Amino acid sequence: MEEERVLVPLRSHEDLSHHWLQQVLRNALHTNLKFKSWKTNTKEDITGFASDISFITVSYITHTHREIEETRSLVVKFMPENTEAANFLRDGNLALREVEFYKYAASEEFKLFCHKSGMQNLIPELYWAGIDGDRVTVVLEDLCHRKYKTLIPSEGISLSQVKIILSAIATVHAAGFHSINRYGSHQLDMPWNTAFLQKSVEVGLGRLTGIYSDTPLAGTFKAFFPHLENLLHSDHCHSFLRTLIHGDLWTGNIMFSTDEKSVSIIDWQFAHFGNPVCDIIILLILSSSPSVYEDHLMEVLECYWESFKESLMKNGGAAAELTYTLQDLMRNVEDLWFFGFMFLCAAFPDLLDFNKMSETRLKSIITFLDKRGAFTRPLLSVGPYCITKTEPQELPPLKSDKEISRRWLEAMLGRKTGTPVLVESWSVRLPEGREGFLSEIAFVEVEFVKQEVSQKDYSGKDEESTQEMESDEPYGNVRGCGGGDGGGEEENTRKVGCEEKLRDEEERNSLELECEEPSGSGGKMKVGKKKSYHEEEDMVGKFEQVKDKSNRQGKIKRQKFTEEDGTRKEKCRLVFKFLPHDPNLKKFLDNGDLAEREVEFYKFVSSNEFRDIGVDVPVPEVYYASYTKDAITLILRDLNQDDYGSVIIRDGSSLDHTKTALRAVAAVHAAGYLYLQCHGIQSNLATLAREFKTEFYEEFFLPNLNTLVEMYKGTSLSEIFKALLPLTPEIRATSCQKPFFETIIHGDLWAGQLLYSHDQQSASVIDWQFCHLDNPVIDIMSMFFMSTDPRVLEDHLPEILEDYWRTLCRILKAGGGNTTKIDKVWKMGVKDHEKSRNMKNNRVKPEDVGLEQLAANVEKMWIYGFMFLTVSLHDFLNGDNISRDRLDGAMTFLEKRGVFRRFLEKFGGRKTKDSILNGTGNSLSMEILEMEKPVLLQVGASVVGSFGSSLPLDFDRLGCACFDRL
Repeated sequence: MEEERVLVPLRSHEDLSHHWLQQVLRNALHTNLKFKSWKTNTKEDITGFASDISFITVSYITHTHREIEETRSLVVKFMPENTEAANFLRDGNLALREVEFYKYAASEEFKLFCHKSGMQNLIPELYWAGIDGDRVTVVLEDLCHRKYKTLIPSEGISLSQVKIILSAIATVHAAGFHSINRYGSHQLDMPWNTAFLQKSVEVGLGRLTGIYSDTPLAGTFKAFFPHLENLLHSDHCHSFLRTLIHGDLWTGNIMFSTDEKSVSIIDWQFAHFGNPVCDIIILLILSSSPSVYEDHLMEVLECYWESFKESLMKNGGAAAELTYTLQDLMRNVEDLWFFGFMFLCAAFPDLLDFNKMSETRLKSIITFLDKRGAFTRPLLSVGPYCITKTEPQELPPLKSDKEISRRWLEAMLGRKTGTPVLVESWSVRLPEGREGFLSEIAFVEVEFVKQEVSQKDYSGKDEESTQEMESDEPYGNVRGCGGGDGGGEEENTRKVGCEEKLRDEEERNSLELECEEPSGSGGKMKVGKKKSYHEEEDMVGKFEQVKDKSNRQGKIKRQKFTEEDGTRKEKCRLVFKFLPHDPNLKKFLDNGDLAEREVEFYKFVSSNEFRDIGVDVPVPEVYYASYTKDAITLILRDLNQDDYGSVIIRDGSSLDHTKTALRAVAAVHAAGYLYLQCHGIQSNLATLAREFKTEFYEEFFLPNLNTLVEMYKGTSLSEIFKALLPLTPEIRATSCQKPFFETIIHGDLWAGQLLYSHDQQSASVIDWQFCHLDNPVIDIMSMFFMSTDPRVLEDHLPEILEDYWRTLCRILKAGGGNTTKIDKVWKMGVKDHEKSRNMKNNRVKPEDVGLEQLAANVEKMWIYGFMFLTVSLHDFLNGDNISRDRLDGAMTFLEKRGVFRRFLEKFGGRKTKDSILNGTGNSLSMEILEMEKPVLLQVGASVVGSFGSSLPLDFDRLGCACFDRL
């Protein structure tokens, strides 16, 4: 337009003229209006920090069908007359940024984007903006005439106000992201350098040092001064989506509507393309009440992220191109707290002096940042420093993967490794669907650097050249097979966090870090590459080689590698387990104390007392285990990195899979017995020794038993299942009625709770929610009926039991167990066992039993295996984990052994027994029942063949007494 070119920016409000204002209105309103009058109101107390401002009211007449007089309220911004402020604008190129932003915001594209997003008056209406050297003029709508106002309470704004602002800025961020993705460039995509803030930061940092002069933080703040040039660029070190951001988002640059339900964002001198988290951090630290980010951080971040995604989706589906997640946003917030601290240093002196921030709020901010580790990590990244040691703090469990933070990871890994840790990056991968039935699961990969100290290591002992150090973590390593729960397909992951590096080995060795003194004696730990379970020696053979138990305590090996700059990095892949979100599952866990049992199991097998027995158990390596009433967190090594994985076959596990599984659980059974022999039931075993109530099984058993009634309708099995319905308590009590020696058992052993090595010759047992002290045959029954192919049981039962028993005995001998009577026949009767079951010195012992007693106990507990299968039936069918052939095979196997008949004869009464025997199909014939004794004799013959005459067998006792001979 011809007329538009004659407009030039003005130096100050003194250059305003009738002609200039008339031309501005004509260009903005696109009409040949007649300018009548104008008046200005310039006051010193409303001068903007980075601009001189005039408020103007203009009157004009528009020529349409009739002449109409209108008025407009305008704000005109100029380059400040104050030399210091003007230089500040020049150094950051801030005036040009604001002019370019308002021109962009006035474009039809931006207005349409905001309209589709449901945002009105998000940016003040632009009338004109121009810059020519030191002359800058921006003419905007004065929002005061719409009753908009700024709110700057000294104690900070509320949660609802923060959420309104974040919803608004999310739309601006989404618009910038959409624009640069569409066009590949933007007029505001120009270099951004925060060096111009250094002087302001120095002033604020010096003032903070004075405020905290009598505290250890004063030394921390002083340590920042030599590194400010590098630290001011901390926002560039963190990878996240790149978009248009405000750069100075605090309440002084935000105007609220009268109902406080909408906002307009002003003063865009700091506008640039960068990380949108910078705007979020600045708003939270400079403007919000501390309770907002202390108690509601997750809520405000979810509010922002939903607004961001919604704006994209309403404007052409750009959300489909969004590869970042809410978890990425949360991790970036954790990474950028120090950036917020730098901005706080630059701003708080003026905020305090003008009563826009109270000193109480300032101190709350510093305390919050200190707790988040915002001061420690940046200093580690630039050089040596000294922080006074503080008292150790508890590390509480987390409620979900959303609460994982850098600070928390560093504290956890510091305890685990026994040395201060700097987490450089971490990524979180969530499985598709519910991978853990009773847990929420997240797969986390962490890269970190251990900060080693030359004089003393983390535990205060001299560091040896072998890099051995004392472990202070409450839950030490479980040797033999470190692992983590679950497998699952790989999903897209992203590495987040800044690539912070220490400069050289000499500097690192001079660091003295805030740390936590170790509790307990701990154990030696070697740092090195973790050897996968399947690469190690055979488990049983390994047990036999154990001579010096003192050298086996707590040693762990971890992958490490050295960067070109000498920084020693380590990487670990972990599995995090949390309480389920489903309230029904939470109730189920509470009813059986299942979450508490799993945590206590992992703590128990990681304890020094357990490790003293010198037996490796094939369970995941424990990094952390803790619970409260409302939260549980288990952190375990992820076995996927060692080529371990689950093997669930619809038709049932093979012979090799079954034997491998039972060998693995035999190690736990043997280790549990050895511990009880040495220590009895102490406090760290009290939870597992607590009575395991199985009443909650009825919630699944009864409806699933009715399902079996319908599935086998028209056969005698249907009538049998009906007869079993009122006998659930008797089925559950089978374990006590059929005694064997007592030890720690898994309680829910099936293929879904096993991770097999690549060669499938070893396995790690996971998911220990059902663990307790009981009959180890329960685990055998569980594996048989929830996983094993029934044909394998038909053909190889003696071989399987012999393999389990051989493993158990060898581990007992290798672990120093009393085996003088291990070949003797079990002589304790049922009644004597039940009488003395809970007496510490009168427990049934494995050395008092033999393989024939194991076989007899198995035969008497088939009904318990049927209960396991029935309880799991619904989930197995829905998850396609069992075929109909396998189900039929299991029922046929039980039928042939007379399991149902014997149980009903004993507990169901003569009437029930007769009705079933005379029912349709008459499948339980005496001819089939007579097959029982030869089957057991076959087991006995196998035993003699393997162990010779050292295991005397009384076939009449085994064949008759054990079966209550029919």
